[in-house]
This record gives sequence, C-alpha cells and structure tokens, in this order.
Amino acid sequence: MAIPKIKPIYSFQEYIDIDERSELRYEYINGEIFAMAGSSIAHNRISRNLCFDIYTKLKSKGKDCEPFMSDIRVQISSENIYYYPDVVVSCEERNDTQKYLNEPILIAEVLSESTASKDTSEKLFNYLQINSLLYYIIIHQDKIAIQLYEKREDEDTWLLHLYTRLTDEIVLDKMEMVIQVADIYEGVNWGEEA
Repeated sequence: MAIPKIKPIYSFQEYIDIDERSELRYEYINGEIFAMAGSSIAHNRISRNLCFDIYTKLKSKGKDCEPFMSDIRVQISSENIYYYPDVVVSCEERNDTQKYLNEPILIAEVLSESTASKDTSEKLFNYLQINSLLYYIIIHQDKIAIQLYEKREDEDTWLLHLYTRLTDEIVLDKMEMVIQVADIYEGVNWGEEA
C-alpha cells in the first residue's frame, strides 16, 4: 500500500522567502504554494494595453490611484490567500516596501488555457469578497470577450456586463473612465480565426 504524499504547509513568511528568491512566481492559498504558469504574447499585450490605458486616464484626472501589472500580490483578507492578478488598481497609501495590496478597487485577469477555470470560479469568488473592490474584469485572449463584474450601489450584489465587439465601451463610472474594447485588444492577432 502506497503512503499518500502530504503537502507541506507554509507560513506566510516562508512563502514570501520562497517567492522572492525564486525565478518563478507563486500564489499562496491557505498555507499551500502554487507556481504560476507562463503567459503568451497576446496575454502580455492585453495586460499591458489595459494597464497603460488605466494609468494614462488616472494620471490625466490627477487621481492618486495607480495600476500595477502581474508582479504585485493581492491579499484576500477574509481568507489566507495571496494572488498575482494580471492588472490591479489600488488607491492605498503608497508604501514601496509593502509585500502586497489589500484594498484594490479593480482587478483584471486575462484568461489562458491553464488559468481559465481558476480565474472564472475560485478567483472570481475570492475577489468578490474584497470589500474595496469595485470591478473585476475577465478578458479572453483567444476571442473578443470581456466580462465585467461591477459592484452595485447596495454593495452586496454584483452586476455582470458582457462585451463581445471591438466597438464596445467599458464604462467604469466609479473610476470616472471609459475603456475601449478595441484599445484592450490592440495589436492582438488571432489569424484567420478572428
């Protein structure tokens, strides 16, 4: 009879030590550490486009909020979980030594084959538990499809918006900005399948 392998449980500090010494990035979920998969050119292009667009609009309005790409952890404070979203916007007081953000107002994930299931189920559920979060955006990289979860005024429910055309505009009222779907997908080439 084979003896089952027992997964090690790490403290948050052990996780930080491993993550910061490694060439890979790891997410932390209730004491377990999970390696992040690499991403495609389209994935990176979409993330960069969104982050740059948000940065430009926030800066032009003189907002203290700032967007980050994929190398900044977000803490799910109701759980013992730390994720690396593809794009995250925070209005927290600036602290360059901070290891994670815990009050994001927007999180975006670009779907890939290896992450789609997690991003649309586990992460969706956990992100929507963050009190400060106003928007969660899920972006498909293999077709024009964007899901926007917007926190409603009652703060207990979320509204889902779907965008499937390059001419669509994503209205983020609470951030006083509009994002063009075409700008998110700029430079992405799906070949003959598009």
